[in-house]
Amino acid sequence: MKRQMKMLVVSIVLITISVESASQESKTAEDPEAAYTKVINQRAQKIVDTLGISDIEKAKRVRDIIVGQYRSLRNVHDRRDALIKDAKEKAGEDKSAAEAAEKEIRDKAKAQQDKLHKEYLKNLSVELTPEQIDKVKDGMTYGVLQVTYNQYLAMLPDLTDQQKEKIMALLIEARENAMDGGSSEEKHNWFRKYRGKINNYLSAAGYDLKKAEQDLRQRPKTASAQVPPKQRYKIGVCDWMIGKRQKLGAFERTKEIGADGIEVDMGSLGDSETFANALADPAVRKQFLDKAKEFDLEICSIAMSGFYAQSFAERPTVPRMVKDCIDTMKLMNVKVAFLPLGVRSDPAKHPELRSAVVERLKAAGAQAQKAGVTIGVETELPADEQVKLLDDIGSPAIKLYYNFSNALQNGRDLYKELQILGKDRICQIHCTDQDGVWLQDDPKIDVPKVKQMLADMGWSGWLVIERSRSAKNSRDVVWNFGANTKYLKSIFQAD
Repeated sequence: MKRQMKMLVVSIVLITISVESASQESKTAEDPEAAYTKVINQRAQKIVDTLGISDIEKAKRVRDIIVGQYRSLRNVHDRRDALIKDAKEKAGEDKSAAEAAEKEIRDKAKAQQDKLHKEYLKNLSVELTPEQIDKVKDGMTYGVLQVTYNQYLAMLPDLTDQQKEKIMALLIEARENAMDGGSSEEKHNWFRKYRGKINNYLSAAGYDLKKAEQDLRQRPKTASAQVPPKQRYKIGVCDWMIGKRQKLGAFERTKEIGADGIEVDMGSLGDSETFANALADPAVRKQFLDKAKEFDLEICSIAMSGFYAQSFAERPTVPRMVKDCIDTMKLMNVKVAFLPLGVRSDPAKHPELRSAVVERLKAAGAQAQKAGVTIGVETELPADEQVKLLDDIGSPAIKLYYNFSNALQNGRDLYKELQILGKDRICQIHCTDQDGVWLQDDPKIDVPKVKQMLADMGWSGWLVIERSRSAKNSRDVVWNFGANTKYLKSIFQAD
């Protein structure tokens, strides 16, 4: 009897483990789909937020239509890609057979996409005005139409009305096709294709596009390269904090977040003589500049974030590191560098290194001044000691990259510190606190009061978000940085 009971218990345990294991496997299998659903819902909601729909139920219906289109297109693309892969394997080394099979598969997929496209627009037209539908289209294609159109107007200011209409018509056609692309690259490829058509059209009309582009680059920088008078403040994010350190994907993610620009890092440092800087490669550098232009984003600053953990005061090759950063800034036409003194050199923690820090910043300031750029230093020192630090350095090219978190976490009066520092000592601001809550929910900081303080000071420039992620889900980059960006824009760009 005891043996029978023992066997029964073992059987129950085994069955329980088996069920739990199967449940876990099922959950794991479902995770990618759940993650995809979350992404497309966020993407769709961001588009809906631009439409000005006051009816909550209507907004939900529109969001669901957009989500449904993303999902339907993915199904078409996944099947297309799988069939192409299978066809290529079957064709082996017969390239002509592989190409013919791929063309047939793509043509069939395009026909399916066209059918979905018509049905999608029909469903949207039930809920939205034509102007709102255009906003949906722009949202699905990253706003590339208007950016590209503006580039042609800037490059060729003497275009006729007829030529402008032709350019816009071709870009609208590009957008219609790009909406159905299965990836960012597919969407941008459609615009590249139509830019080729536009360029051919303009060349036939007698325009020298290469010369026009060169002339545009050589023109004096206008308000488009600075903070526009109507927008005194711009909002940026750090590429290393959005999981895209020195990666081209940082631009698409920044656009998805809704920021105006990005602080690009110099790369990891560790024990190396200098930064692992991919931007030293001209080809990579061009890719970054092209991506910034493509997504209508600015590179607001170049960061030497490696000094968060490494010693600026003691590393023997610091002069080379600084030179590499300044060279990168010049080549990318970026005017501000971010230099944190970090845990191993900040005089607030290591007063014994203050003189070494001052001497190195004097040398860095001389390099920066010669290059016409500014190095912004972050330190946890109180404001009055930061002023004295700058006075001892004595270089107009060394300023403060002020971080709100340093005052907030050390129990100091943020608003008083801003008053002490004044507008001329601060080149840029990390508008951030430690992680835990979003800026709008942070009891330690009154953002509208900060804006008023900066306005009273006469300061304008970049506010770059570094942290302030919600503890509810700190790993969701777009959710956290998107929320903080949206909030800061509602305060600082409300005018």
